[in-house]
Amino acid sequence: RVLKTGIDLTRIGIDTMTKVVASIADTDQPEPETTTEPTPKKEATSGLKSNLMRQASFKHEKILLEEAPRRTRVQKFRVPDLKFIAAGSNKVVELRKIHQSAVLFISHRENAKEAADLNWQLIKPYIGNRIPFFTANIILLNEFPTFTQPMVKRELRKAYNDIVKDYVKNKNLAQKIVHLLPDWKAQSLDGFHIAQRRPILASVILTPSGNVQCVIESTNPLAAIKHELEMQTK
Repeated sequence: RVLKTGIDLTRIGIDTMTKVVASIADTDQPEPETTTEPTPKKEATSGLKSNLMRQASFKHEKILLEEAPRRTRVQKFRVPDLKFIAAGSNKVVELRKIHQSAVLFISHRENAKEAADLNWQLIKPYIGNRIPFFTANIILLNEFPTFTQPMVKRELRKAYNDIVKDYVKNKNLAQKIVHLLPDWKAQSLDGFHIAQRRPILASVILTPSGNVQCVIESTNPLAAIKHELEMQTK
């Protein structure tokens, strides 16, 4: 099963916002009228609550009217000092040394295919020309014991070579556009302040100056990603 997973998540390789559902909580149903007149304190509390709920409703409607990309949560913190060895190519990727716009797709092994598909959709229009940003798939593999890593690496290397042969056709080009980064200790979760849960599908946009522009946790992030990349050119 491990071998099959390794082949699946890398074979897709090159063939490779946050969702706003915040709704205003239901207000408490008004209490039945009684013959006892409310005290001034209760009236004040009720009036304050009504006012707050009206404000919350207004803010909620305003959020829903905005386009999804504008609701991207901006992080703006320093890129974590993380280093990876790309599967297959053995290329060393240090996040702080990318020095260009970058999109990192972070996933667990069971949804790495979805992350790779998103990566491919993002870079496909640029194939044959210079891709104006760096992309990579960071795959969380911390559940694999240390003694199994050589086997997983071996299978990933075989799959990477298949990608070069079947899709890219050019080893030099493959090293530039195919970045499968095993994260054996799940360091990227702490580095990008992503909550521990499973499975994860997050898209991280980096600026050329070495900051994290935003972290988008969504299964359909492409519109938001493109929006963030466009903002860097303005």
